[in-house]
Amino acid sequence: MSMLPRVLLLALLAAQAAGAADPAPAPVPAVPAPTAASVKELITLTESRKLVDEVPGQVESAMQSAMQEAFGSEDLTPPQQKIVDDMGAKATALFKQEMGWGVLEPLFIAVYTKTFTQPEIDGMIAFYKSEAGHAVIAKMPLVMQNTMELVQERMMTLEPKLQQLQQDALEQLQATGKEDTPAPK
Repeated sequence: MSMLPRVLLLALLAAQAAGAADPAPAPVPAVPAPTAASVKELITLTESRKLVDEVPGQVESAMQSAMQEAFGSEDLTPPQQKIVDDMGAKATALFKQEMGWGVLEPLFIAVYTKTFTQPEIDGMIAFYKSEAGHAVIAKMPLVMQNTMELVQERMMTLEPKLQQLQQDALEQLQATGKEDTPAPK
């Protein structure tokens, strides 16, 4: 064995021996999970309940629009309109029952508690209490609205391209004919 490998081997053995003589490394302190109270404070600051409370009305409006669209330009008779209105009211009531704040708040708390640490929740609380945090809360609905408009515009240009891809694939499938189609087993 040449001199360099012996020196490396001795250094390795010395390092292992030194490690065995040292006491066990100190355990890394666990980062505390957030308390339910701190998570509630955060979701109150971010006005999460307000957002949840607005959804049933949006659902009802969307359902009524979809029903009107299904009938096309035909005017609904009063009995038909009552059916549509009743369905919208029932859907809103069902949505409130199944997706209302009383149901969702404990789920939010569980998700935030599982996902974030107490220091992270504390940092978010501090941010949302700041002027910049208040601006984010106030302006986020506008950001979402503007984003949805841009996404819808992009979808308008994407939709014909997707339809063309689908048409091309259908034509290719038809062109392959039955001789290329695998026989059923």
